[in-house]
Parts: sequence; structure tokens; C-alpha cells
Amino acid sequence: MVKKFIKAGHDDYNSIFFSWQLIDKCQYNCTYCSSVNYNLNTFDNKNLKVWKPFLKMLNTSRLGITFTIELLGGEPTLHPDIHEIIKELSNNKNCTSIDMITNLAKPFNFYEKFYSVESKNKLRLITSYHPEYHNTSFTEKIIKLHNLGIDVNSSINLHDKPQLWDKTISTINILEENNIKIDVNMLFEVEDGINKGYKPNYTDEFFKKFNNILKNNKLNTPCRLNEKGNPLKSSKQCDDQISSNLTTGHENIPYEDEAGKYYYTEKEIVVNDYAKFKNWNCKPMIYNVDMNCIIENGCTYERISLLELTKKNLTKCVKCPLERCDCSTKFLFPKYIGNIK
Repeated sequence: MVKKFIKAGHDDYNSIFFSWQLIDKCQYNCTYCSSVNYNLNTFDNKNLKVWKPFLKMLNTSRLGITFTIELLGGEPTLHPDIHEIIKELSNNKNCTSIDMITNLAKPFNFYEKFYSVESKNKLRLITSYHPEYHNTSFTEKIIKLHNLGIDVNSSINLHDKPQLWDKTISTINILEENNIKIDVNMLFEVEDGINKGYKPNYTDEFFKKFNNILKNNKLNTPCRLNEKGNPLKSSKQCDDQISSNLTTGHENIPYEDEAGKYYYTEKEIVVNDYAKFKNWNCKPMIYNVDMNCIIENGCTYERISLLELTKKNLTKCVKCPLERCDCSTKFLFPKYIGNIK
């Protein structure tokens, strides 16, 4: 029987998520990169003047709410002030955690500088492995950072090209042997930008080769949407693999219907397509920040100025404009059918 939900998410969810694109430069040019439109190489000195007012506002009591933040690019470590940015966020009492996604292409001593009492408790490095740019120093640096006490994970992109498979498996084995937490990513079709037309071809041979890896590691949530709000596809086998091997990320996410209350895992929500909330009332506490520190809501795309960064404005209830939630963080926000309260 199809459930008719009337409520979902955590009523007491009370933290803002910022996704900050620090820079539009990257050392790599991966053929499968769907973010290539963000790597336009336009960052210049004028962009260096905008981040301090943004972080100043996030560090005031006026904000009135805690936040988590992820730092993206391009490649965020190419930002000239990245160490100062990490330091300021680490010292910000409103900030509970910092995720920086990096390709780890810079020398080890560059990353070693992030180690401090403040950053150790908040900063996590999410190192992205790109098989087209395989280098043994990638695993060497991760292990050294891990041994130093820095929280470091690795996100492994699984390429469809056979000539890259052994290098990828070797990288995964080395990380697992050294107790480094990893997750794996299936590649998807690129629908725009200079890589438009890229479409992975995952064969039976691929699934035989990576069978154990796919079963034993977290497979990232496949909520990748195109401009029309429809899920991007890779292949029937890929979609089946995702459905069967997606491991639980967020757990015990509450849903309600007229009969009672239920709790679902991230996997159950994805597999059963329970992420459709268009026209529901929701508090979308997720915000994108570009390298000019222009802030917009991650669901409504409504812009918000620095002076408007208050709990009241950041947590306001809106009618959901999306066909479905396109990332698992959005599963957590409180949602309900009826009039906006």
C-alpha cells in the first residue's frame, strides 16, 4: 500500500548548512567532471576582499544558530587565504564542523599546516581520488595526515575505463590497510559544459572487478538531478547496483501519515523514492555561497544578504519548489503538508 505522508524530517533540526565555493580554479581537468562550469578560472584579487565580511557575520551572536560548512572549488586549496579561512572558522563558536573537499595535489607540508588544536576538533579533509590523475603520493599523504591526527577520509571515483581499474583498486587497498575511511562514487552522464556528452559505460566486467568494493564500502547517494528535476541515469546495472549497495548515511529519519510515525534510513528513502516534497512546507536550512560571497538558498535559490544572516531569516518556512530532494542533507529538514505555520 502506498503511504500518504503528511510530515517528514526532524522537528527539532536546528543547524544551518553552508556550501561555499571558494574558487573556480582546479589543477585537474577530469573528463567526467560535472562541475566544470565552476572551473572558469576567473578568480582574481577582487575576490580576496569578500570572504572576511562573510566570516565576520558568521561569528556574531546576531546569527543566533550553529552551522556546518563545506569548502569546495574548483580546488579550495588554491585559494590564497585558505589557511586563514580555516583558522577563522575553527575559532568560530557558531561553527560545529568544517569539511574541505580536496584533490590533495599540493605538497604534504601545505596540508600539515592545517593541524592545530582548534582545527583538529572541527576540520575534516575529504580527499577525492581521480583515477585520470593517479599518483602514489595521494595515499602517502593521506596516511601521513591520518597519523598526524587530522580527520581525513577519501572519496574514490570509479572510472569506467579498464586501464584505470587496477590503479584504483590498489589505491583502495592501501587506504583500507591503513584504516582510512572511504566511500565510492559511480560516475554519471554530464549534461552541460565542455564535458557535455560524457556518459560512463559500466560493463559486466567492471561489476565483476569491483564487486567486493561495491559491497563493502559506502556508495554515495545517487540523488543527481538534471535541470528538469529528473534523476540522472548512468546505466541499468549502475542504478541496480546503487539501489542494492547504498549504505545507510543518515538513520532514523521520521515520517508520519494518518496512521502513525515511521523511521527510515537514507537508503530506504532513496530506494522507495520517498524524497518527493514539491509544494510541501519546509525549512530548507541549506545555503550555497559563491566565491563573491553571494548567498542563496540551496532549494529556492532566493538570495540573502550578509545583513540578513539571522536565525529567523535562515530558518523560515517556504513552499518546496523542487520535484524531490537532491541531496541527503535535505531529508533532515522539517516538512509538512498544510498551511505555513
